[in-house]
Amino acid sequence: MRRILLFLFVGLAFAGRVLAAQATVTDRRIEEKKRRSADAAPSHTLLRSPPFWVQAGGQVNYRYIYYRNIDKDSSLKDYYSAYRSTDLRLWSRLVYQTSEMRQSKQMHFLYARFKSAYIEQEGTAPGLKYDLAGPAVDYAYGSFDWRPWKLEAGRKYFSVGRGFAYGAVNDGASLDYSWQQVKLGVLAARSLPHQANIDTSVPGYDKASQRYFYGSVLGYSGVPDQNFYAFWLAEQDHSRERPADPEQDYRYQARFSGLGARGDLGQKWSYWSEVVRENGRSYAYPSSEGSAVSAWGADSGVEYAVGTLKELKLSAEYGFGSGDGERRSVTNTVSGNASGNDRGFRYFGYLPTGAALAPALANLHMARAGFSFYPFITSERFKGLELAADHYRYWKAEPAGGIDDPEALGSGRNVGYENDLRLDWHVNARLAWSLEWGVFTPGNSYSAPADDRETVFNASMTLVF
Repeated sequence: MRRILLFLFVGLAFAGRVLAAQATVTDRRIEEKKRRSADAAPSHTLLRSPPFWVQAGGQVNYRYIYYRNIDKDSSLKDYYSAYRSTDLRLWSRLVYQTSEMRQSKQMHFLYARFKSAYIEQEGTAPGLKYDLAGPAVDYAYGSFDWRPWKLEAGRKYFSVGRGFAYGAVNDGASLDYSWQQVKLGVLAARSLPHQANIDTSVPGYDKASQRYFYGSVLGYSGVPDQNFYAFWLAEQDHSRERPADPEQDYRYQARFSGLGARGDLGQKWSYWSEVVRENGRSYAYPSSEGSAVSAWGADSGVEYAVGTLKELKLSAEYGFGSGDGERRSVTNTVSGNASGNDRGFRYFGYLPTGAALAPALANLHMARAGFSFYPFITSERFKGLELAADHYRYWKAEPAGGIDDPEALGSGRNVGYENDLRLDWHVNARLAWSLEWGVFTPGNSYSAPADDRETVFNASMTLVF
């Protein structure tokens, strides 16, 4: 037992140094799927010696993605035409739980998860066609439940609200206090070492991003089947230019405040809603004049369950991120705000916006309608098979401004629409298959020749062991 404890503590202490070899994750959408799958995966108990016990597990994900007209121009060869990856994640957990703690479902634990991925890419884009990302530390943190207090510290996923304004795997700590129906939480975190800057115009953006996040969340669940919350978050940009640019300041300091609610309306209806106000300071280009950030973001949706087993669910969603007519890029200082207030909404979390276009919710209105269906929910073998479809519509908030897709250079408001189909089959707790197909049809925000349909096909298998 002492050797196991020593191994885990050394692993946690070494975590920050191992990540230096980690490759940057370029597709947040794929990474979110892998992360959530690993978070929910079961583990094996290797050793039980009360009050200690040790768990371990692993997950391998094989993924193939086919792209067609990713640049919306059928006359050119695609700069990305296919993507293949084999992603391996291994984890271990050391748990401390006395018999008294077990009765109240309390525990303290140390958790470490490592990841490594072999990636192949096809297309005309310059750079590596083959890459081995890792091995690297995915998670490494401790969780300590001293009710009504709970402390978590290390490398893990931190977020506020729905994870829209801020949600990422970072190094940091969170402290929560629960009292009856009220929960108060605070967090402090920083971006990972050698993580690329979201502002790709910063000299040396791919070498390091150094952003710090400080936040607090207040939640209330005193109304039956309802949860209300408010949060505040500060982002401090200490990223350095490599080499230094004496003519331009690239810092972006953001302050987010948000209100949200989620819950059930009877047995059939559920909903969620979050509104985010962003303030702060950015720097105009090319004058390097300081600008006040004044932006908004929102995401709301409803879901209706049909049938006694809720095998069919209908859903609708609306999302919004404000824009600035001067911004051609929603993330960069270069081609960013030129003068006056910066009204572009720039966030540090994640919100799903489709399989093909998958834009950031910046200078954009998004409307989605869809359904998910378990056709064989009464079958023992196929009860985990789910069919789903979504239809998306996108519009610019400011027609003159750009969106997350650099091909949308036109001043038209209509970005386009997208249809997605998905089949997920959770065969059992250890094996899952997924097929996803998305087609995006450009609107008048695109002009010839970059106005052709974009198609993405995604197939993956996940095996937990």
